[in-house]
Amino acid sequence: MPRVRVRKTDRGLIQPDIYERAFLDISVRNISLRAAAKSHGICHVTLLRYCRRRAETSREKTRPPGYRSHSKVFSVDQERKLQAYIKRAADIYFGLSPKEVRKFAYELASKYGCKYPDGWDATKMAGKDWLTSFLERNNTLSIHRPQATSMSRSTSFNKTNFIINFQVPRQSKCLIK
Repeated sequence: MPRVRVRKTDRGLIQPDIYERAFLDISVRNISLRAAAKSHGICHVTLLRYCRRRAETSREKTRPPGYRSHSKVFSVDQERKLQAYIKRAADIYFGLSPKEVRKFAYELASKYGCKYPDGWDATKMAGKDWLTSFLERNNTLSIHRPQATSMSRSTSFNKTNFIINFQVPRQSKCLIK
């Protein structure tokens, strides 16, 4: 499954300041590209790409080489509010089913004006992968299909049965030796 990816290389883990130092070696000290890449321990092709990008734009706008992190639909604060709502719904009643959580996430994303995948518009709900990763990030949540209360259980929970089964004696004597 692609949800838990094991890293096989160290590509994209080099700090951006190393690329900047190598770029300065090339531009100021007139060291060759391959020599600068070898002295800093980075790939010469990646350094070439960085140098081209750095020459075209200013330093602040230059994105460091490597992998970009995946895009999230909700911000941290919005996701915290969603988690609190799901917990509150679970405390009040049965809780929400996975499908209801996905529908609610879609409605919330469209209300907040968040950028979300196009597939959400087709089904009017968030994807299964989103729900899986949301539950991994918020592992205190328990989202499952709610079980209905049987008719006999709901009718037997009345005042008389409660008093009979849960009557607490007013004075309890404790013998401690």
